[in-house]
Amino acid sequence: MLCHQGTLPPTAAPASKQVIFLIPGLRRKKPNACIFCGQKLTIQLFKGQQVCRACLEDIPTLFSISS
Repeated sequence: MLCHQGTLPPTAAPASKQVIFLIPGLRRKKPNACIFCGQKLTIQLFKGQQVCRACLEDIPTLFSISS
């Protein structure tokens, strides 16, 4: 709706304003635990899964076929 001068009519200001505070600590991802042993230190990705270094070294022996 345009006024006679070609401008929009004044609108009412919002009654209250909200302020959102961003806390950097809340946005950080916490490390997940190893899918084999549950350890949370030295986590690495192995084929999309969280695995600790100790279990990562044992993976070849776990999945090797022994005759």
